[in-house]
Amino acid sequence: MFKKSIFRIKNSIKRFYFPFIFSIISFFIIAYLRFEPYTFENNKTKIILEMLGSLMFGIVFCTFSEILNEKYNFKINKIIYNFILVIISFLPFVSLYFSHENRYVSLAIFGIAFSLIIMTLYFLINENFSEFFSYIFKNTLFNLFVCAIIFAGISICFFAFTSLIYNFDSSYKIYTIIVEFIVIVLFINLFLANIPKINEKIKLPGIFKTIILKVMFPIYFILLVILYVYLIKILFIFTFPSNLINIFVSLASLGFVFFVATLTQFKTNLSVIKIFLKFGGYVIIPLIAMQFFAIYIRVSNYGLTTARYASIVLNIFALFFAIYHIARQEKCLKNSLIVLASTIFTLTVLPCLNILDLPVLQQTYCLEKILKNNGMLENNKIIKKNEINSKDKERIISCFRYIVNDFKNSNFKPKFLNLDLIYLSTEEIFGFPDDKLNSKLRVRS
Repeated sequence: MFKKSIFRIKNSIKRFYFPFIFSIISFFIIAYLRFEPYTFENNKTKIILEMLGSLMFGIVFCTFSEILNEKYNFKINKIIYNFILVIISFLPFVSLYFSHENRYVSLAIFGIAFSLIIMTLYFLINENFSEFFSYIFKNTLFNLFVCAIIFAGISICFFAFTSLIYNFDSSYKIYTIIVEFIVIVLFINLFLANIPKINEKIKLPGIFKTIILKVMFPIYFILLVILYVYLIKILFIFTFPSNLINIFVSLASLGFVFFVATLTQFKTNLSVIKIFLKFGGYVIIPLIAMQFFAIYIRVSNYGLTTARYASIVLNIFALFFAIYHIARQEKCLKNSLIVLASTIFTLTVLPCLNILDLPVLQQTYCLEKILKNNGMLENNKIIKKNEINSKDKERIISCFRYIVNDFKNSNFKPKFLNLDLIYLSTEEIFGFPDDKLNSKLRVRS
């Protein structure tokens, strides 16, 4: 097995040569930062970090390109092909360097990279999505286990050396570098080594089915029972859903997608799997509806935030997946990857609809509406007034706090607010204090 792993790694380095090179360079950059005093305000450090981000993007993009090349066999000169890969891989560095720390650029690069990861899986899959997904999941867990064992072994040896032979100054930095090497070089390249080639036959060990069915699935079933007991409680005593319900229903939705993806390959073996695949969508939809209600309560009281917007969109995706699975069963699996990649692209790249812009637009609309309803806004000038109800005061402060959180970098600044105004206290702006922040709201430096 060890020889086979070494063989796969050697082939992976030949197959994904740029990702291997980029991972090595990334490690040396991070190791350099560990021993070189730096601050994030330093221009040299910023350039190094921008280069690091570009290298990470390059790992993803070059892997995606190689999979496409294997699938469609591009008729292009090897030198030209490699040149194009390098140029595109370093476009993020150019964008970050000239954008002056623009958070929209960073978010877009992250979103494109994540979408490329999902589309890489899409192009790798041929017919049996469930088997392929299980293979990737199993290998990822195994690689994490291998990396943890290696880290533990190296750490014990290093601890013995520093305890018995020679103790380094700042030895904790060595532990940090060990972790970074294992994650950036070892784990990434182990993961790439286990990516099957197009049309390559894959096998799953029998224990995988046992762990999924006899360990993970029963735990998931218990979670569903607890959530349904809570749903019944809400319906009978008419209490509003707890904000924590978002976490648990999100886990349930994620679990539903996971078990559909892993259990579909075993559907002819056990009746319990057939029942889950046939009725699981009907079970999860009421829970998603409960989560929508909980999110609606938070949004109506406190407005839209980045976290709530992301939660809403991913909730919509979970609902789409459940309905699509009811209608098309396993045909929905591969196509859902395109929907998921498009969703992430929308949340991170598209103007107005991304997770930074839309919440600010909604909070601005809400603040403007409340101010006008209370006669506090005329000709884009705020009129101070203390004689308004406490709920409106709370909403005004909540919206204002969110808008000014990153006011300088926002693409959508309210016309009735400016940089000079947001440095004042809420009492100076609106006529009443913000007790939670001692009447002062400051823009993040």
